[in-house]
Amino acid sequence: MEYMRFIGEYCRVYRAITLNMTLKTMSELTDINMKTISAFENGRSTNMEHFIQYSQLGNDNQRKQFLEGFNKILGGN
Repeated sequence: MEYMRFIGEYCRVYRAITLNMTLKTMSELTDINMKTISAFENGRSTNMEHFIQYSQLGNDNQRKQFLEGFNKILGGN
């Protein structure tokens, strides 16, 4: 499931770069264990519920960018 590694990396960049958020902060905000977040970001977890958590973080503009960027990557407009 190579696509999960890609999705996880996309989420990791969003968390670390766009949101400037550590794994610990992400864990505290979402109630997801840091090891679980790390596993998702490295493609070892296929739980897409975590993707939804990422899409709900940040301000309105950041969330919009997150979803628009992912849509473009998938080949959407």
